[in-house]
Amino acid sequence: MRPSMPGVITNDLLQHTSVAKVLSGNISLGAGDTFDANAVPLTYTQGNGEGRLIRHTFTGVANETITHSLGRVPIGYFVTRSNIPVVLSDDLTNAGWDKYRIVLKANAAADAVVYIF
Repeated sequence: MRPSMPGVITNDLLQHTSVAKVLSGNISLGAGDTFDANAVPLTYTQGNGEGRLIRHTFTGVANETITHSLGRVPIGYFVTRSNIPVVLSDDLTNAGWDKYRIVLKANAAADAVVYIF
């Protein structure tokens, strides 16, 4: 039996239920803000996470600089949508990464939405 501490949840089920409740309905990566003719978002609102959703057209042939305006150097990124299967990569040196920009390369020309965090 664990000792009881004031202000600390000691019931594992209660703690897991509380965490699940928060994660299941209160975290947002963002939402569509402006849309193209097919009702696909062109820009996104800021969610309550610390990242940004950005739609970018990749050429697939060179490193590309994407403006993110996080106000800090990102720690990562992932693709949330794309018109074709696409893999993004970087050189793992953070060269060109700063508080406002990130440099990525796609393995093919693609229209993709990237979450940068």
